[in-house]
Amino acid sequence: MIRSRNWFAAALTCVSAFAVTVLPSAPAQATEPESCQSFFSNMSTQFPVKKFQIPVYAHEVLSETALNAVMTESGQITDAACKAWNGWVEKNGSAATNELDKRYAAAQGALCNKFAQSFVGTASKYSPQLPADARPIETLAKQVWQTAMQKLSTDAKVSATCQKAYGNVKAGW
Repeated sequence: MIRSRNWFAAALTCVSAFAVTVLPSAPAQATEPESCQSFFSNMSTQFPVKKFQIPVYAHEVLSETALNAVMTESGQITDAACKAWNGWVEKNGSAATNELDKRYAAAQGALCNKFAQSFVGTASKYSPQLPADARPIETLAKQVWQTAMQKLSTDAKVSATCQKAYGNVKAGW
């Protein structure tokens, strides 16, 4: 089963695909500065992908991991970081989305491999362009990605093919 998502951000720079679907519901949101509320509420629309898809179980693991990280590491999500991220997305979101869709369409193999390879490839390309103030969010996104990919690479609910695909990208970007 698949889930098409505009997830690309939150980790990226995703900042990571991870946060996009779960962060808007994080309880800490109400106390965040306005720029961070905007960051959370707009995440799902900042990267309107057309082809990129996330396997449902990977989405669930990433969402759970992201929620746990936001609850314990929310100090990395500052007003300056959110403003820097929001500015970066205004300038680069469309290009990053197009790149993600292009990589996804060109990737070979199972859905899990297409998802993992296209996300890491796109994040690797665009991560160096993030402003310094957005780096704390990227750091959190990388932690979420690595934790989730580690879990998925050894989870009995995941096929051997997908375990390998997730294991190949668990280092992140």
